[in-house]
Amino acid sequence: MHCTPLQQLACGLYYAPLPALTLDAEGRVLDYNLALDVLAGDELNGRRYFPLDGLVQRLAPRVTQGTLFPGANGAARAKCTLNAEGLGSVHLTAAETMCHDPATSKAIGRIVSWEVIPANGEDWFHKKYRERLDHQLTWDTYAASYDRVLNLMPYYREVVERHRTALAATAPGPIVDLGAGTGNLAEALISTGRQLTVVDNSRAMVDKLRSKPALAAEIGKRLTVIEASAEFLPMIAGASFTGVSILLALFDMQAPEQAVDTAVRVLQPGGTLVVTELKQCFQLERILEECERHLHAIGRYDELAADLHRVVKSNRQLAPGSLSRFRAESILESLTARGFHDLSFIDSHFGQCATITGRKPGRTT
Repeated sequence: MHCTPLQQLACGLYYAPLPALTLDAEGRVLDYNLALDVLAGDELNGRRYFPLDGLVQRLAPRVTQGTLFPGANGAARAKCTLNAEGLGSVHLTAAETMCHDPATSKAIGRIVSWEVIPANGEDWFHKKYRERLDHQLTWDTYAASYDRVLNLMPYYREVVERHRTALAATAPGPIVDLGAGTGNLAEALISTGRQLTVVDNSRAMVDKLRSKPALAAEIGKRLTVIEASAEFLPMIAGASFTGVSILLALFDMQAPEQAVDTAVRVLQPGGTLVVTELKQCFQLERILEECERHLHAIGRYDELAADLHRVVKSNRQLAPGSLSRFRAESILESLTARGFHDLSFIDSHFGQCATITGRKPGRTT
């Protein structure tokens, strides 16, 4: 995918410890970095390509004094105090930098960055940022070897095909993949001719997805890519999709129940929801051992030993199941209580996970 100079600059700021927001020449949010995501939380989630005014309005109630954004009376700096959810009160000093095209000197956008100082007590912002950075870097490591190992695993290909089959059988209409990862399911779905939206919160995973030729050719046509958490997707209207997939993404969310609420909300009545998630009995080591065994069995272990090491290390650091006890059995109970019908519960990943498929009450429009 071709990137403009401003997009390249924004990408370079993604892991910077200072919160930063990149705006294009029309004042739309082109990108925001991990530190600003920590500071703003759900108010910012998925707001790329939205006008800045909307973001200002959403954050305004949190500003107790001063101005969050520069620009008033031509000022290039601004100061304020912000109540940040989970971080307490912080003092912010904002600075704005205009960006120009190096070839034409034409203004192409601007970058706003903030210095963060705790108003009182412990510096929760920098602690939270460090945790999020380490977590994202683990996903970066995982993304580098994900496809090279996982796509060779029969158990993984089986569950991808299970999701593809369930979604391909839905009534005609658009489909969304929440927690799309590197886009393996998206590749299978785009070949069915459907309109597809993919959502993922890992920059590295989304970059891998965008780089796949079959998907890159469809971005902006039949494929929409949203870099955001599936826990909070206000930019997607309710009942937008005839099919919704969540394939082993809930385990890494702080609020997986909320992500399931989102999935049900955006699903049309009569539409199909298919979710694969950890079971209560989940044991990571069983799956990792099977990965190594299979690579030996097909004669690819020596070739892929370094990739397998990254996959194993990343999974142990991510520690699936450590964030929540919301498991496959809980999902089945939740969907049953909501009146979903044609429900099925099928084991996967050597009995460590399960796929739940069901249809939302009502008729597809």
